Amino acid sequence: MRPPRVLDVVFWLAVIVLPAIACLATILLFPPGATNVPMHWNAAGDIDGYGSPWTMLPFGMIMGATNALLAACYAFNDFLYDHGLVHNISRKGALILYRVLAAFIVIVTVGVLVFWASQAMAAMA
Repeated sequence: MRPPRVLDVVFWLAVIVLPAIACLATILLFPPGATNVPMHWNAAGDIDGYGSPWTMLPFGMIMGATNALLAACYAFNDFLYDHGLVHNISRKGALILYRVLAAFIVIVTVGVLVFWASQAMAAMA
């Protein structure tokens, strides 16, 4: 196993922590103690679920944990190949794929949070 490069470590730490930080930043947009924040909309666009903005925190934590699993796959890529657990992609291609998936997860997480916050703020106004 090769030693980790500084940029690799910075990238993986960032994509693991950013979903939780984005979630906390979004939660802090709401007034302290808010409990009637719209959390779910039905297919007709009507609000059918309310709650505390803190109920979104597990979403950010789960996305960060998913990126932590991708970081583990990145770190142990050679081990995964040597034991036949990765197929139909080159070793180098798998490393790129892990990075792209992690970045995509961060982008989707931030997008979901921005959309939720904008819809919830509009409904509360």
